[in-house]
Amino acid sequence: MESKRFLTATLRTSPHGDKISRILAAAITAVDPTRAVANHLELKRDILSVGRRDYDLDVIKRVFLIGFGKASLPMAQSTADILRDRLSQGILITKAIQPKSIKQNLKITIIEASHPVPDERGVDGAQRIIELLQTTTTDDLVIFLISGGGSALLTAPVPSVSLDDLQRQSKVLLSCGANINEINTIRKHLSQVKGGNLARHAFPAQVVSLILSDVIGDPLDVIASGPTVPDPTTYANALSLFFYFQPETAAGMGMQFV
Repeated sequence: MESKRFLTATLRTSPHGDKISRILAAAITAVDPTRAVANHLELKRDILSVGRRDYDLDVIKRVFLIGFGKASLPMAQSTADILRDRLSQGILITKAIQPKSIKQNLKITIIEASHPVPDERGVDGAQRIIELLQTTTTDDLVIFLISGGGSALLTAPVPSVSLDDLQRQSKVLLSCGANINEINTIRKHLSQVKGGNLARHAFPAQVVSLILSDVIGDPLDVIASGPTVPDPTTYANALSLFFYFQPETAAGMGMQFV
């Protein structure tokens, strides 16, 4: 990325403006989703290398691509370019109003949904992903592309919770002072896909996750509410946070925490 793009009027008059603009350009380039995927995914003949793990595509019948988050489009574009005709099918859920160049790949379905408050489109997208994953077998490989914003975009409330409940809950959590770890602890225990549950839906297929972190310290169970990793939090953790941040709501519902 050209550093000149970051030269604001203030930086142009600063003696360090050129250095600052180059630092900014280098930082943006370092976190570019397309490049990040390309740095960790490689296909040589029939061997797909993901980080330090290799997958022999000659013995894998189908490769599915599942992405959700604000960076899912560029991550999917890079992955599709690498897999080429090895890709069987893909579904992406991304924030509305983004470039649609990936739509040229007819194997990938793109669903636009709302962020940071979930909507019906995110629920529909999550259901379509679940239905696809439930068709997988031991001969399949599922590549998950996970990035920031995935918590809101991939929405599958548990049966006793409605979308309206989640929307009201999200608005309260986003304005009550809770940090992302606390917010996602509550989210995970209201969802059929968060907290490792999405990986359960993919069983018995092989799964691999490429995760672009937007959380300090890179805790995998917090990024997008950790849909493909073990969840160290409990219902008691979620409930205590609910009472701490929403005592009036809890009291109004006649709830008691003991």
